Amino acid sequence: MISINKTQQIKIKELEQKLEVDGYAIIDNFLTQQQIEHLTEVYYNGLPEDLSQKSWMYSTGSSDVPYKRKVGFAIRENFRNQINSLFPEYKLNYGFFLNKKPQKKDTELGIHQDAFIVDEKQFKAYHVWCPLINVDENNGCLKLIPKSHHLRRFLKSGNTSIDDRYVKIMRNYLISVPMNAGQALIFNQRLLHASFPNMSKIERIAAVLAITSPKSTFLYHHPDDPVSPTEFEVFEVEDHFFENFVSMGKDLDNQFFKSAKRKSIGTTKNECISFTKREILETLNDDPENKDLLFLKNIKITFKIVVLNIEEQLFDLKGMIKKLLKGIIK
Repeated sequence: MISINKTQQIKIKELEQKLEVDGYAIIDNFLTQQQIEHLTEVYYNGLPEDLSQKSWMYSTGSSDVPYKRKVGFAIRENFRNQINSLFPEYKLNYGFFLNKKPQKKDTELGIHQDAFIVDEKQFKAYHVWCPLINVDENNGCLKLIPKSHHLRRFLKSGNTSIDDRYVKIMRNYLISVPMNAGQALIFNQRLLHASFPNMSKIERIAAVLAITSPKSTFLYHHPDDPVSPTEFEVFEVEDHFFENFVSMGKDLDNQFFKSAKRKSIGTTKNECISFTKREILETLNDDPENKDLLFLKNIKITFKIVVLNIEEQLFDLKGMIKKLLKGIIK
């Protein structure tokens, strides 16, 4: 049992409230300079070839299991004291590095939600994202949509980019999150987020740790097809699961999931969730308590929906005209 004094209890309560309302929080001085230098050394020491060759990559995507385990252990140990003081009893799951090579436009990541790793009806899961260099819009800082964790999941399983029909609405709510090395961005894994490309001359490295509620069971959704899955098989797995496999195809062939630590609990369809424009706008806009302001907010949302509908119709009309002109030219 971790002992928490009264001052720390107040701090924890404020953090819980911030995460509940906005879905994210920034913690200053999360890592010391010594820890930043140590984790940077861990990243480069024995860097696998499959990580060094790509423009950007999660270290958990490497086929080098010893490297992944070394990275996970180092991140957990350097994050542990801070996490224990802010999230008593929470589980420290898998740790990984997320790198972006310098001057690469293809390192930009679109709006997405992170994968399910717990039963979200009962438990919470957060990512603790900590840059090892100062980050801004020029070298790959995150951008996120406050309050978007209150929306339903856009996909029932897996890590997913957002359907194009929603991106136009969503991008209006993105905010940039520039950070100093050693700060930590803690965000709900349901929160919609993206990141800028790294156009600087220096590699951008972030250390990331997944943490989950006490008593939660780590879940992995395995797709029936890696490119276009129609369903996922759900497995209960160990907390450091993503550090323990070489590649999913080979490991499944070798009955990777047959150990006592991993068991199938069923399947779920890969179904996209449909949203109305009003549902999205009402969730992402602030909720005024004053009834007069609420009335004005509803008018504003209705107007936005009308504008979006007109834009969609104009886009469809342009497409029809282009097809018609092509037919005439032929």
